[in-house]
Amino acid sequence: MRKRLLTYGLLSLGMPMRLTAETIPRQLTWTDAVREAAKNNPDLAAENAALSKAEFQLNAARAPFLPILTGRLSLIRANSPSSLNVLGQTSGGRISNQYENSLVATQNIFNGFRDRGTVRQIRADRDLARWQLAGVRAQVSAELQSAFARLQYVQDFTALARQISERRTLNTRSVRLRYDAGREHKGSYLRTAADEASARFEEGQARRAIRVAQRELARVLGTPAFETLVATGTVTPVTPGVTPDFTSLAKQTPAVQRALLILRRADAGIEVAQSGFSPTWQAQVAGSRSGNSWPPDSDKWSIGSSISIPFFSGGSTWADRQSAVQEKKRAAFALLGEDQQIAHDLEETYTNWLDSLEKKTIQEQYVEAAQVRADIARGQYANGLMNFQDWDLIESDLIARQKSRLDGLRDTQLAQAAWFKALGQSDPLWKEAHR
Repeated sequence: MRKRLLTYGLLSLGMPMRLTAETIPRQLTWTDAVREAAKNNPDLAAENAALSKAEFQLNAARAPFLPILTGRLSLIRANSPSSLNVLGQTSGGRISNQYENSLVATQNIFNGFRDRGTVRQIRADRDLARWQLAGVRAQVSAELQSAFARLQYVQDFTALARQISERRTLNTRSVRLRYDAGREHKGSYLRTAADEASARFEEGQARRAIRVAQRELARVLGTPAFETLVATGTVTPVTPGVTPDFTSLAKQTPAVQRALLILRRADAGIEVAQSGFSPTWQAQVAGSRSGNSWPPDSDKWSIGSSISIPFFSGGSTWADRQSAVQEKKRAAFALLGEDQQIAHDLEETYTNWLDSLEKKTIQEQYVEAAQVRADIARGQYANGLMNFQDWDLIESDLIARQKSRLDGLRDTQLAQAAWFKALGQSDPLWKEAHR
């Protein structure tokens, strides 16, 4: 019987019949969110794998500076052809084995600095992967803070919408009593009833928005989307200090550092391309044993060196070098443009952050004033000292100010997240999470 009542209760609330993780909320603080995202976020995991790949590729690029040692072991089994004897008779062939083992060491001595240029390129790729990881970490941190702030916003808005709905219901009852008593006209009553219906709609809308915000936060966290999350606490607010030097800050951002590394990689590409004009020199030492039985007993060794000089490659080497030179020019201009764009973005996001902080303070003052006005106006309307139009305006102003205060709190957190994302920095908690 108890299970049946529980099922009816869940159905009446429009909830799933099964008690899964979706119906059991999980409290999540900002610290918990950072630790969980650092561990489970798929974008961060992908960039960590990319960095590990770049490290292995750099190790592989250093291989030509070391000798190459090759061993070989072979067995050849063959038969000799048939032959005719003096009497004209055919004698069958004989099967024999040929064994050989060898060891060859090859050392690249000089190849026109191609290997050095390649290592410079791969090292730049490795450093690019590091800055890419830093940029993605800053992006995920900003996305996490935004998702956390939005979930808190809809949670707070749902509570506020419930309060507004209750307030609108009381207003409707009050106006209905006055209308029934002949002291208020029907238009006022219909207006308050419409406001009540609108408040109920906003309350339901806010409840539905919570689910969307929970899914967004779960996506950034890298956790199952069916989990019901409740954001608790707040993100640590940061107070802006002296106006920073945006030009200097821009040079420290991951985006500009990546553009700088692309330029360095292009410079190394010129070295690789022009190595085609230079000779190559390598040395080789080899030793082997061969014989008809195992182990073979016939020794053979060799030592030598070779130099190759390119005379003409059909113009491909010259074209490759010119292409590399143009790539370096392109990377240099791209670095200049990225530097200027990031400096502009930093100043813009910093300004928006300051504006949101100041606006939030003003909105708090407006809410305090609107609350006092609404309390006074309610008493005056109840005593017949204020008409419906003025009282309705004051009530609507209070509700609008309360909504604006929540909007301002959310916008401040989003502006702070945008500022740190533009800087390419993440919340200090991320460093602790990666230890």
